[in-house]
Formats: sequence, C-alpha cells, structure tokens
Amino acid sequence: MNRYKYIIIGAGSAGCALANRLSKNPNSNVLLLEAGPPDKSSKISMPLGASSLFKDKKFGWGYESSKQQHLHNRSINSPRGKTLGGSSSTNGMIYIRGQADDYDQIASKGCYGWSYSELLPLFRSIENNQEITVEISKDKNDKIKLVVVDQGSGFSEKDTNKIFNRFYSNRPENFGEHSGLGLNIVKNLVEIHGGEINASNNKDKGARIEIIFPEPLHEGHSSLIESKRLTLIL
Repeated sequence: MNRYKYIIIGAGSAGCALANRLSKNPNSNVLLLEAGPPDKSSKISMPLGASSLFKDKKFGWGYESSKQQHLHNRSINSPRGKTLGGSSSTNGMIYIRGQADDYDQIASKGCYGWSYSELLPLFRSIENNQEITVEISKDKNDKIKLVVVDQGSGFSEKDTNKIFNRFYSNRPENFGEHSGLGLNIVKNLVEIHGGEINASNNKDKGARIEIIFPEPLHEGHSSLIESKRLTLIL
C-alpha cells in the first residue's frame, strides 16, 4: 500500500499549485485527487470552445443558482470546472492577476505578505507563455507599434482559418455590425482616434495582430520597454 505525506482533494487551480510546491521536496509523497477527467479536450485548449463548457457536465459540476425573484424566477448558470486545472481549465484560457488595491486591502487587515508588491514576483514567476511573442517599437511618426504573434495554435491550417475568420474578423458585413466577435469593436475604437489595427493568419502558426496606437509617446505618460516580453504599456 502506498503511503502519502500529503493528500490533496481537488486538482483545481489551488490544488495543482499546492501539489507542485509540496512535491518539490524529494522526501514528500503527494497524492492529488480529482473527480473529473484530464484536460485534453479541444473545448479546453481552444478559447472559442469555452462557451460550450458552461453546462458541460463532463468537465463541470453543473451548478445552478436558486430561482431569482428579480430575474423572472430564472436560475443562473454557475460554471465550476471538474477536470485537471478545475475552473482555470474551463475559462477560455483567460488569466488575470486581479486588482492591486484588493491585495493591499487584504494585507492591511493583517494578512502579511499579501500586498500586491509582495505578490507581483510570484505572479511573474508563473507567467510563461512560450507560444505568444510581443514586440514593441516606434514607427516613423513616433507612434507606438505593438505586434502580437501566436506562434503555435495547435490546429491545422484549415481549422485555424475557420477560427481566425470568425474570431479575428474585421469584416462586420460577414458577421454583423458590432457583433462582439474578435477585434471588430477594438478596431473601430482604435481607428476613430487615428490608430491602425491589422490582423492576419500565419500559415500553420496562428494569428498576428499589429496595433499602431494613435498618440505618439509623451514623457511622463507612457513607457517603452525595448524587449520582446511585454511588461507594461501606459
């Protein structure tokens, strides 16, 4: 019979991170238990598939709220992941650090070590997307040019084109004005102020998005970091 020093129930965001840290000690045996299947589905690896997971009981728990009086007695879907990675695997691959003020408030109430400045190095230590590169430069008119390239989507060229044409489309006549898909709304916002935004599909690679910001750099307002890793804009 195997014996474990630590047993972690639930391989969600916290469970996986905790198991990883504890297992770094060679003297610790760690057992991580998860009720759901592995996170190998294309619904998980493709951000556009996230909406299909909201009520998928294979990869989620199928939680619904009680009927809400002020919403005409409707129940509200509350997706919670049931797979390796938990809800972090079923959220469309969206990652956000959170509001700095929230962490600072937590620290001010006695949770020492939880201020944003103290957590920032930890956030940076887990942010390592090898498939996306970011380059920042100036064009000839002293405007900021930001180029984001997805270097490997994991899909065939045919499938990537299907995804690209709908998600990155700047052709509202195909999918409806202000459809909310992809870059259409962002494109309108940037261009109305004199900027440019272009998107293209790289063969067997994914997407390339180029944005030229409308205003030139002014001292004290923006920072240009000469690096392929985007740290800060604005």
